[in-house]
Amino acid sequence: MNNGKQAVAVLCLFGLAAGTVFAQDGESIDGALIYDHDPSTKLGDDVFGTIVSDLEHDFPGRNSHGGPVCLEYPNGQIVAFNTNTSDHNLDGWSEYALSRDGGKSWKMYNRFPYSFEAYQRDPGRPAWVEAGLVTRKGTVVLFITHFGEGTRSMSGFMRSFDQGVSWTTYESVDGPHIGYPVATAVDGSTNYIVYDSAGGGPTFCTSVPTTGDPGRSEVPSRLKTRNGMEL
Repeated sequence: MNNGKQAVAVLCLFGLAAGTVFAQDGESIDGALIYDHDPSTKLGDDVFGTIVSDLEHDFPGRNSHGGPVCLEYPNGQIVAFNTNTSDHNLDGWSEYALSRDGGKSWKMYNRFPYSFEAYQRDPGRPAWVEAGLVTRKGTVVLFITHFGEGTRSMSGFMRSFDQGVSWTTYESVDGPHIGYPVATAVDGSTNYIVYDSAGGGPTFCTSVPTTGDPGRSEVPSRLKTRNGMEL
């Protein structure tokens, strides 16, 4: 990213993600946050970059533990999504911080409209941004998870062709699939996402050519099992 800075998400979450997080030198990191790492600092310094989202004690007096996602748009803007909740639970919506100067400053606590509107309709059925990627063509893809009855109920995505200014309507991932998106990758014109399926083991998805909507082919949505067999 620009200006020698790097947006970093550090996770140590309750229930929705797991595992102890370690710094590059192996030292354990307590808590969870999204920060803009200044390479002139090191772990242990009083200031280790700009805190974008404190996932334990976010503003205003809430928690932001779910769905941390950091992306750099094609125009160089950096976006960091997190979930504004009342505690370590599903009571909340996705919002984001945006930097237009390579991480020097951030406009924080912007509600992601689709997520906030879902929460307003029914607080027990939120929809969170849980993963994202930017394709080689510059399409921004956000992977959205719907919740119901305290668990994941639907997996889908939304796209932006204008640096996050506007978004397409929500679409479900192809096939009868529900899962937690744990990793994404972009390799040339092929895009990938791995789901930790709520109905079984990990599921691997890759983008495939489609007819009709050209941008749809950029979304990893053909479901495959761990050994690569199509479902």
